[in-house]
Amino acid sequence: MGSQSPTAPGIAGMQQDDSRVALVVGVGASAGGLEPLQQLLQHVPATQGLTFVVVQHLDPRHPSMLVELLVRRTALAVGEAVDGVRLEPEHVYVIAPGTLLTIEQGVLHVTASQQAPSLPIDEFLQSLAEDQGGACGWSFAVGSRSRRHRRTARDQGAWRTDNGAGPGDRTTR
Repeated sequence: MGSQSPTAPGIAGMQQDDSRVALVVGVGASAGGLEPLQQLLQHVPATQGLTFVVVQHLDPRHPSMLVELLVRRTALAVGEAVDGVRLEPEHVYVIAPGTLLTIEQGVLHVTASQQAPSLPIDEFLQSLAEDQGGACGWSFAVGSRSRRHRRTARDQGAWRTDNGAGPGDRTTR
């Protein structure tokens, strides 16, 4: 029944199958959004079936420590986003420096980018809204400058929280 996809390093025990997660939450953050992002994820129980995809504005010339920082603050499995990985519930996927991230049919697609992309958050949220429709949400941690595709996400039925608000705080549809 299941199609095999690669498993992301750092996310142990991922079982790949054709089932879709109940809700995918795209989170956009710049460097100033680390603390709100940690606060958001530390309050998410690992039993809710939520999937988070974290996209940051990153300098492609420097490694990111985000996976290591987040794994300490959440009960969810955390790992770097890898091309071809099917999203699984109760996981956090983190964009790598020097990449762009999109999603299609519940599968992450990672492409190399030689320069710092100006709108990696927008690009991911656009693909998330198109792929998941109303089964997705988006959140912007403090410092995020992404605005371009909020309307597309909203038009597809997505929900949002801004500035790293916790579940139920400042949520709109």
